Amino acid sequence: MAENERPLSDFISSVEQVDAPVEEVQESGQGEIKPKKSKVFPIIVGILLLLIIGMGGYYVYDNYFNDSPSQEDDLLNTTGQELEEEEVKTRDYALSEYEFSAKVPLFTRTESFEESQSDTGMNQGDVVWEWDIEREKKDNSLLAYPDYLETVSFTFLPDPAPGCGLGCASEHLIYIDIHTNTGSKSLEQVGEIYFENIKDILSSVNKENDDEGVEIEQSTVSMWGQSVIKFSGIDATPDSLNEGYLVVTPKYVYIVTYFLSQEPANSLEEANNLMGSFMFGN
Repeated sequence: MAENERPLSDFISSVEQVDAPVEEVQESGQGEIKPKKSKVFPIIVGILLLLIIGMGGYYVYDNYFNDSPSQEDDLLNTTGQELEEEEVKTRDYALSEYEFSAKVPLFTRTESFEESQSDTGMNQGDVVWEWDIEREKKDNSLLAYPDYLETVSFTFLPDPAPGCGLGCASEHLIYIDIHTNTGSKSLEQVGEIYFENIKDILSSVNKENDDEGVEIEQSTVSMWGQSVIKFSGIDATPDSLNEGYLVVTPKYVYIVTYFLSQEPANSLEEANNLMGSFMFGN
């Protein structure tokens, strides 16, 4: 067989197989590139934690350890000027020895008169109404309940005050006669004594004036968080107060009489707020 006619397999087997060397890859960490960790996130978290701790510490100090009065507390006791976001409307008043307190409006009213008003007694110029508080002791002979202590009055009158009758100056008048509740009498027991005495006083006045008999209306209502007696018809003279409430606590008897002008409406609202703020036996 000629050489060029040899089978192909003979040529393949005659080729020397040579293995190429395989380079070992070192598994060491040299030269390996790792991603860098960001330092921004822990810095932000640290700042937030410091802010939270600081604000919390200030809140605890300001509310539980700081005894100095705030600016708002000062204003509550001194003035009714408008604050940036809210207006101070009342000031606290208390007779702790008689277990009584109230929130007195800082509301004022001003009107200008171009000339003197003969029907109301108002003088020319600016007239200012404001709330005033007075304490006084009345003549016991004029009172319809025993063991009298003192009277506190809340009045909303113009300055200068006019010399006219009740209601002509859009005024508000609230008087509280305070008595000792000797024997800790109940509301019904106090009411029986008071209304019997007031009828005797009014009957005497009516006889002198040739008037008819006394008609006092009374009913038990809920007011100031307790049962009280609301009454009317106790006016002995045209300019005396006609309506009121009888309030009884174990230690004191409070006889509240009042006159509230119906106009202007905002002034009447403040007067009603004042009466609603009364606290007895506190």
